[in-house]
Amino acid sequence: MGNGISAAPLDSLSSDDVAARLMALIKNEKLHEEFLTTVANCVQVHSIDGSVVSILDTSSAEFTPLLLEFFGVDALDEDETNLLCRLIDEAQRFELTFVPPENVVRNPNEEEHLPPNFFGRVDKFKGPHPPISKKDLERVAVTEKLGLHHIQPEDLTALTLRRLVKKATTLARFPLGFISIMNHDRQFEISHVFHIPRPLQEMYFKISRIESIDISSGEPFLCSRERGHSMCNYTIAAERTFVVEDFKQDNRFPMCKDFGAYIGIPIRSGGYVIGSFCLCDMVMPHPNIPLAALRELESIGMVIEDTIETWELTKDTERLVFERNERIENGSQGSISDEGETGKAIVCMEIENSQKLWEADEKTMNFSIFIYDEVVRNCIRDCYGKKISENKGTYTISFPDPINAISFALLVQMKLYGEVWSEELLALPDAAVNVSGSHSGLRVKIGLHASKSSKTESIANNIMAMCHGGQILATENVWRLAALELDALGNPQIINLGEHVVGTGRTLSEGVIAQEIFQFLPKSLAFDYHISRQMVHGVHQDIKNPKTDSDRVGGGMRGRRFDPPIITRKKIRPSFFDAPYKEGMAVFARVVCMEGGIGGMSVQKYNSILEKVLIEHGGYRCELRQDKNVAEWLIAYDSIKSALKFGLAMVDALEIDVDTANFGEMIRVAICFGGFHGMGPNSISGKAEYYGPVVDRTKFVIGADIQSKSSTVILGVFGLQLNPPKDLGKKVVTAGVGTVDEMTLFSCERKQLPWGKRLRQQYFQKNDSSKKKSKSSSIIQK
Repeated sequence: MGNGISAAPLDSLSSDDVAARLMALIKNEKLHEEFLTTVANCVQVHSIDGSVVSILDTSSAEFTPLLLEFFGVDALDEDETNLLCRLIDEAQRFELTFVPPENVVRNPNEEEHLPPNFFGRVDKFKGPHPPISKKDLERVAVTEKLGLHHIQPEDLTALTLRRLVKKATTLARFPLGFISIMNHDRQFEISHVFHIPRPLQEMYFKISRIESIDISSGEPFLCSRERGHSMCNYTIAAERTFVVEDFKQDNRFPMCKDFGAYIGIPIRSGGYVIGSFCLCDMVMPHPNIPLAALRELESIGMVIEDTIETWELTKDTERLVFERNERIENGSQGSISDEGETGKAIVCMEIENSQKLWEADEKTMNFSIFIYDEVVRNCIRDCYGKKISENKGTYTISFPDPINAISFALLVQMKLYGEVWSEELLALPDAAVNVSGSHSGLRVKIGLHASKSSKTESIANNIMAMCHGGQILATENVWRLAALELDALGNPQIINLGEHVVGTGRTLSEGVIAQEIFQFLPKSLAFDYHISRQMVHGVHQDIKNPKTDSDRVGGGMRGRRFDPPIITRKKIRPSFFDAPYKEGMAVFARVVCMEGGIGGMSVQKYNSILEKVLIEHGGYRCELRQDKNVAEWLIAYDSIKSALKFGLAMVDALEIDVDTANFGEMIRVAICFGGFHGMGPNSISGKAEYYGPVVDRTKFVIGADIQSKSSTVILGVFGLQLNPPKDLGKKVVTAGVGTVDEMTLFSCERKQLPWGKRLRQQYFQKNDSSKKKSKSSSIIQK
């Protein structure tokens, strides 16, 4: 296995040798991952007489050769098997007690989203600061967007979560359990379960701030506390189960030196850890917690994640129904809501580089601002807006609904572009006519957001700060309704700029939220990507100079485009401009899943799994089509190898053995590569839209009648080929499975771990008779 340890009989190893080999296993990340993955596949968890029992089958076809090769021995007797099982136990326990350094920022005090004096209480005890994840800013934004810490006590989901927490506390025999949700400065706790006397419960809540009370029981439902000293920081940074069996024996937590034990299991949503599912004992330590019990708790954590996901889908559905009913009642007018009531739309706008323009020529700017104000005020009147504030070209305006707001923004950009500006103003660099002629005069940044939240104005102002001059940016709340009224809006160009971290206050430390951002531009001012990126005489027109305005398309105006497309603090999900576009070539993976085909899984669940895999393995999702029974996605990649990694990871995420009969009829990933004829933003979604034969070929591969019904990931190669393309990766095994539409089809599977065939045969031949009498196994029982 190339672990750098020489072979030696196991019984001759000293305790130091064993420790050295164990540490080598843990430090070698690749080896560590394969080792624990193999071990996990060989552990079976059972419930016997109310106790959790984990049986480790050391006669497994994968497990035994792994141990033999790692420790450099040819066979295992009973004593050696027991020793190795103890080593595995120690390796897994060690993993549960530390946070990987690569997950953590070096200096948390430099993180802008953390409030001042974040570690104040920890510093009083002179203890080490808890770790902060490198993904904490994005994680906090996704958490705020989800809004689980705003759930109401009477919600059925809240009752379900409490039942799951109660089941976990009973299983692990811990007196306290809850679900914690961590934003930028506070830890919110819901679904408390206590197995302690009432006075101790009241003492617990005295050190917390009670946010809401369950009216039916009169008990606190939601409470919060400062995040800076929370144990859940360790679970979130580790992104895996974190365990402290005895605080008195662990000097990392001086604030908790009188506590007993802690188990934290990460809870994920949208691919990020939003909080943790926690079990605590404030008095008694819990030494040697059975690993099988921890695995059972992790399975409960997965059920909690599914419950939260269902709650989110239900909330989104209720919002869409509400918006539809509002549109029916109000005719073509629409409204938006985050909290079940009609919201408002806010527009913030300002002149780009206004200060520089005033300093350069105050007299010219006085005259130009007079024209500018007249245009803006007329547009406000025409679109039924209400001015909230105004200061030297900077406006904040309220509108009755998002349709009027986006109509105002489009109208302002067209009016200002068509205005006749003075020669003195056009002589200033920040107001001059650009090379393509798409900018002339004052360039205005416009940001839009719509919600019922009190932070709507702050979010709209921060969206405006992400703009370039002449650009309109809107959040998904605005786009969702505007996309239904495109004809009335003059069919503006829409470009999806991805999901970003957006501040909800003046600084990031006041709060952040994840928002999908869309660029709107009047059709007459928009850059035509469909024309520029189409193929003419075998050459894509935009390849030569993709970022400048110097080239013209068809002799006409090139239109507005911006570099970078958006001024962002942190991007969470890719934009149209991240879609593969290298020399007009791309690799496309089309995924089709049958609803109910795999364990009764819904289309929504498929989509959730897909999102998680995309976050981990990259890729640009450009299409989503679904009906009652089938879900279909198209994902673009820049290499075959990346597309294959995605396809195989998708299979792994579904936790299905690819050798299962007829598995290929339940889910199929079709991969094709080649040049496309053109691409551009979809007129409604704003996502990249590709067209050409290579895209259509993925549909033929999906519907192909191949030889093996179990094949899931299918690579289609144009032409009759005997061998698949090279450089697919060392861990991919291919086999020809047929042809369709002038393509050769190859099934792709993950190569099994390369344990020596000789070791397998030797072990099983030697132990064949003993296995018939009894299995060599280790039992860990609680």
